Amino acid sequence: MDNIVDTTALLWKQDSPSSTILRVLQQYGPSSVRQLEQTVGVSTNAVREQLVQLQAAALVQVTKQSHGAGRPLHLYSLTPRAQHLLSQGYDTLLNLLFAEILDQDGPAKLQILLHGVSERLAGEYAADPMRVAADGHLSAMQQAFAQHNMPLTAVEHDGELRLHTWSCPYIDVASEHRGVCDMETDMLTQVFGQRVHLEERIVDGATGCCFVVDHYPSSAVQHNISSPIPYEEQHAQPTVE
Repeated sequence: MDNIVDTTALLWKQDSPSSTILRVLQQYGPSSVRQLEQTVGVSTNAVREQLVQLQAAALVQVTKQSHGAGRPLHLYSLTPRAQHLLSQGYDTLLNLLFAEILDQDGPAKLQILLHGVSERLAGEYAADPMRVAADGHLSAMQQAFAQHNMPLTAVEHDGELRLHTWSCPYIDVASEHRGVCDMETDMLTQVFGQRVHLEERIVDGATGCCFVVDHYPSSAVQHNISSPIPYEEQHAQPTVE
């Protein structure tokens, strides 16, 4: 138990290898040992040692991806426990606030308030979003999301623009109130001027949330801007663990 407590405390030590790995997984999602080695800048053995500690603390989980013949790829990602620890502690207050609004004014009023918040967020994330998108530069919006503890990866997949976030700053609230997820979807719809739907959610057990922008021009997409782990590399058939 003491080891788990000590390892959990590494979340708040910005210069520790463990916290660096957690931030990488938070920003870029499931990653292999080699990807973490290249991104964190330490040896394979050092990465494996940190991952063992993080797994013992129930902060990191591993899944295997099989690609026919050969060894399966081991991908490491944040556990629900890590997601909760990274949510900045606002969840309890927001849950109480939402419960009070529901009791006093009902779900319709809560939805109106959340829609108003989505409009404010849309204005904050991009002053002229379509101009930014048309230039093929989504980095401005990615930076805005990162400031709100929601690092964003934008990729084109099967003719759609898919937006992946690998952490949720209010995961406990989203577990209780789907309206928070609808607020984010509504905000992105306003930012892109196209219908957006939420395909996957962390609270449902996915490793990240995936928003899909419908009918988005492929020429406006720049793959994984500012990401040192390209989407193609994450999904390529590996030869090493």
